[in-house]
Amino acid sequence: MKLSSVVDVLAARVLNTVDLSIEEINYAFSVDLMSDAFVSLKDAPDAFFQQGVLVTGNATMQSIRTAELLDFPVVLFTRNKIPTETVLEYATTKKIMVLSTKHALFTTSGLLYKNNVLGYSDL
Repeated sequence: MKLSSVVDVLAARVLNTVDLSIEEINYAFSVDLMSDAFVSLKDAPDAFFQQGVLVTGNATMQSIRTAELLDFPVVLFTRNKIPTETVLEYATTKKIMVLSTKHALFTTSGLLYKNNVLGYSDL
């Protein structure tokens, strides 16, 4: 799914500007407990991260650092969460795009899946 389509389908707001080398989002992982991302995705292929989005309601530095360590180029905050300016600046320096949508985590995940964005268990 084109990144621009992700923004459209989720009525998402782009919260920072970064130059991404990807145009397609093929995978997503939804989580609020960041340690679960490391445990659950330890065997995921590189493409899962490089073409993926981390979806969370946790609008903190921890989410951005998790995305950084796992190589997710996009973090999508749910429930209209907006991180602090410090978090956005850090994400920008790490070339991580930050989006926000009004939808809850469940609905966001469902809309992505409905539009052929796969989860880890689909690999």
